[in-house]
Amino acid sequence: MKINSWLLDKKIHGINVSVEFSIKEYWEFAQDILTSNDLQRKRVSVKGKTYELLARDLVEGCIMPPIILAISNEANSGDISPIINDCVADGEITKESEGKLEELITRSISERHLIILDGLQRTYTIADCMKAEADHGKFEEQRLRTEIYIGLSKSGILYRMITLNTGQTPMSLRQQIEMLYQDYSNNPILKEKGVQLLKESGESNTENLGEYKLSDASDMYYAYTTGSPNSYTKQSISTILKESEFLENFEIKATDELSDLVLTYHNLITNLNNLLPQWELYREEMNENPNFSSPLGSKTPFAKNIPAIGNKVQVMAGFSSAISKLIKSGSLDNLAEVNRLIEKFGHLKIASETLTLLIEMLDEIRSRSNRVGDSQRAYFNLLFKHFFNKDHDSHLNLHEAIISARDSYDNSY
Repeated sequence: MKINSWLLDKKIHGINVSVEFSIKEYWEFAQDILTSNDLQRKRVSVKGKTYELLARDLVEGCIMPPIILAISNEANSGDISPIINDCVADGEITKESEGKLEELITRSISERHLIILDGLQRTYTIADCMKAEADHGKFEEQRLRTEIYIGLSKSGILYRMITLNTGQTPMSLRQQIEMLYQDYSNNPILKEKGVQLLKESGESNTENLGEYKLSDASDMYYAYTTGSPNSYTKQSISTILKESEFLENFEIKATDELSDLVLTYHNLITNLNNLLPQWELYREEMNENPNFSSPLGSKTPFAKNIPAIGNKVQVMAGFSSAISKLIKSGSLDNLAEVNRLIEKFGHLKIASETLTLLIEMLDEIRSRSNRVGDSQRAYFNLLFKHFFNKDHDSHLNLHEAIISARDSYDNSY
């Protein structure tokens, strides 16, 4: 093992160490950590012969791009954090710090407290070469470079994994953002407020008030960060630029905006539900007339009750993107002001017909849209812009906001 250089990563509050190994040295510990990063993808099947070519090149002496590793949290003991903090604060890594950190690297290698952030597929290729190459001695002597991150929090590890994966055979941005925020599924602050973020496939039915999919919450936060209601699964130039903006705005030690945003949104849905706790689409009409026929052309309404409305990602993304734009324009100060406006719901008069109108508007939009989800996101973006904008005629008037949003939608789309 040969350490070549030490660099500070101020974005994620860690230290990056350039370390050179022989292939034999690397494989001795790498074979034991191939599955130690539960956030990493498994071995992928790549179309074509990319890795077969790499394997041949390696045998011939090819130098791979550096493999990126991180010392896992088991090895990042309490005495390391002060060293990292001092280095980041001073903007330099002293010789004394280098000595202590080198000891940590050596110990982490010995105890296999490392994870692979970038280079898992290349490591599997090395494994293939080790099995296939008859002249192990010559191959094992070849050198390869690695970069080892020290002191990263879990969020820092996830953030660096995302940026390293950009441009390869990538995880979707949905997977990447969910990775950043996966711990929120068990967030005690959210649970205390009656909010649960569900991430397991078996927990996908969010039918109750306060239950939201983690993927939808992360989609909502993406919309809040970029100011756009569009889904981050779109692969367009504008979306790629917004992805970059999202990552640039991600702060490891920033105020917990995701929790604040989710709780603000939950406050909105809860207050609406408190105003009309018994509302169910066409319930009164069907009670009065057993032969009542729904006017919805699609026969599949957007939602039949308030919790079902609140659990839709189209509403979540439309709300967060609208709030983001209003805050950036100065029409709103922050999420705290949004919550103060939501608390005024108790003084509002919202008739059950208003929500029925909303569902019928959405059905109308659906009937003439080729991209229903995008259209609904755009509509809710307009609705919440009108509802929360104190300079708009529909300010805090849900009935008028529903109608004015429909008019704006028709004019724009």
